Amino acid sequence: LTIQGTLGALSDPLVTMRSARDVIASVRAGGVQAIREAEPEWVARYAFAKGSPFGEVGQEFRMAGKGIERIKPFRSFNRKLMATIDLMGFYQFKNDVGLLKSWDPSLSDEAADAAAWSIVSKAVPRLNPAERGVSLRQQRVERAIVISPSFLMGPPALLKDATSAVMKLGLSRIPIAPESLRAVTPRERLALLRVAHLGGAMATISAVSAALSAEANEQSVTEAIEEVLDPTSARFLSVMLGDKGSIPIGGPFRGFLRAMSPQLVKGELVPFAGLENFARGKLNPVPGTAIDLV
Repeated sequence: LTIQGTLGALSDPLVTMRSARDVIASVRAGGVQAIREAEPEWVARYAFAKGSPFGEVGQEFRMAGKGIERIKPFRSFNRKLMATIDLMGFYQFKNDVGLLKSWDPSLSDEAADAAAWSIVSKAVPRLNPAERGVSLRQQRVERAIVISPSFLMGPPALLKDATSAVMKLGLSRIPIAPESLRAVTPRERLALLRVAHLGGAMATISAVSAALSAEANEQSVTEAIEEVLDPTSARFLSVMLGDKGSIPIGGPFRGFLRAMSPQLVKGELVPFAGLENFARGKLNPVPGTAIDLV
């Protein structure tokens, strides 16, 4: 499992379960080529929306001739893994476009595609450089400074869209009125849905594993659950493995939530105190070491 694969499953669990068989069957039957032949129109729309060829996760995550791809067995495995992640994104994209069209039949295909990919690319961080207005040169500069621009900017962008939806609905006199819903953009509606899925899934998995591991860790069930839901705890949003340790889940979203939560600094609660550490954790080794030395 990769961080992106896990986030894809957690942010859209229903689609993941429904499409799991199709994804596995597609990989066995020739991968992306089987989907290209079966659904050429959807493939074209998806590739155009994400700004990269179908079956690839984008230039930011491409490792052609680098890292483990220098070793032939790992090269094939890595490319199949990336193709599988893109297939998951493809099915999520189709589902989200369908949701948007069912909510608003007058919405154009182009607008639905753009909104759907925008949310998929933030929930499973792999932002479209063209959508951000970033040139090839700027992309290279960004990747020289930070490990992954998408992992740095994706979580705040998704949470911003979801927060905008909540604010628009919350500030309306009647939140469920059609007028209130029209004020929320298609992208914000999807963001609110994805954040609810992602947050609910991470909290539920963490809480259940904590409750089951409470006795092994000599804690009460309440204490164990509170610990994994406390952003200041090292076990925040983690799968507890009894007394054998824990596995954090949520990737960059977990880190960003910890960074945003108030933390004790010299005896006082300071909001956003962890943002500096969050940003530093995304730096590449060379600039990160240079900053530490300064």
